[in-house]
Amino acid sequence: MTTTAFWASAGAPFGQPLGSHRVLFDHYSSRWLAIGNGVQASDIYVAVSDTADALGSWRFTSITGVAGIGAGAVADFPSLGMDDMGVYISTNNFSP
Repeated sequence: MTTTAFWASAGAPFGQPLGSHRVLFDHYSSRWLAIGNGVQASDIYVAVSDTADALGSWRFTSITGVAGIGAGAVADFPSLGMDDMGVYISTNNFSP
């Protein structure tokens, strides 16, 4: 499936996500996690599978990856990591 179709099926709002998608399996929770740039350059899309089956249903949320550095800020190249303590998202933040 395309990335647009994936994010739509996970519950993301209408629009073409910008890219830089990452997907990892969290063996601590037996869930898949996906992130990517949202429709707005400052948004990070986050999805978590409901089960260990990546072909099943997913839950969606978005976060503002850049705050307080001005209008038009970009949260570029989101990266995803995890360990037994949590999930970590980093971005390359810049303002035009």
